Amino acid sequence: MHVEGKHSGFTYICETCGFQCSTGSRLKEHNKRYHNKETLNCEYCQKTFKLKLDLRNHIVNVHLSERVFKCETCGMEFRRKSTLTVHEATHSDVYNFPCQQCDKKFKVKNLLNKHIIRVHQEATLECEHCSKMFYTRWMLLDHIESRHGVQMRFVCDVCVATFDSQEELATHKARHDHPKDLECCLCLIVFPSKENMVDHLCITYREDYVCCERDWRQHLHYNKHMLVKHGVKINARVKPEPNVLLGQIRAKRKRVESCNKCKAIFPSRTMKKQHQETCLAGDIQV
Repeated sequence: MHVEGKHSGFTYICETCGFQCSTGSRLKEHNKRYHNKETLNCEYCQKTFKLKLDLRNHIVNVHLSERVFKCETCGMEFRRKSTLTVHEATHSDVYNFPCQQCDKKFKVKNLLNKHIIRVHQEATLECEHCSKMFYTRWMLLDHIESRHGVQMRFVCDVCVATFDSQEELATHKARHDHPKDLECCLCLIVFPSKENMVDHLCITYREDYVCCERDWRQHLHYNKHMLVKHGVKINARVKPEPNVLLGQIRAKRKRVESCNKCKAIFPSRTMKKQHQETCLAGDIQV
């Protein structure tokens, strides 16, 4: 296989896009992955795949995996090692991702990408109702729902997952109503045994995401704060308000800004920035 693939001199070319590879099997895989309209559906969630191998790896790694990767600094657990690696960088004082257009430096690449989009690029998403421009799709949807009252996202009242249509939400809700064997009907996690299922940390509900005089706005941020700051492992959710759009709910949850160094709290990002000009005294800001 090595000789045929590397030294035979044969080149297989995709007739659709011109992609070149050394073996016919790789070309066949390429066509299935990129040019085949048929898809394979995950039996546990709504994700679709082109290859059986990708679907099988998804089910094993996401739904049936017994492995968890634990952060030795704060104790947070992750299903994927790559996610843990990104998380561990937040505990480090090393800023390996400098911006090429200014003097800012960041601990992880996704923060650098967000910085470039919001600071060095023009907003590209336009509101069709008022022509206002936005940097991210999430900001655009928040604006349309809060300012124009048009529903753009549909929220599950069980696990707070969001979907782009009522049909997608209905398909998702069917999983809550008819869970598979060893699948939690609330958090939709699949477990390898009944013992693991009984002992798992399931969803609990609360009125808001406020803690330490700050509204954390999302359950992921609130749960992380509770574990890192207070040592409490929790899986909290705030149920959506009936007949209130998600953008209107998020507009009520005003973010409280805090200084990266002294943790002083400010009601606006502008006031935080003014404070940090003197507080950080030349330290790197992220």
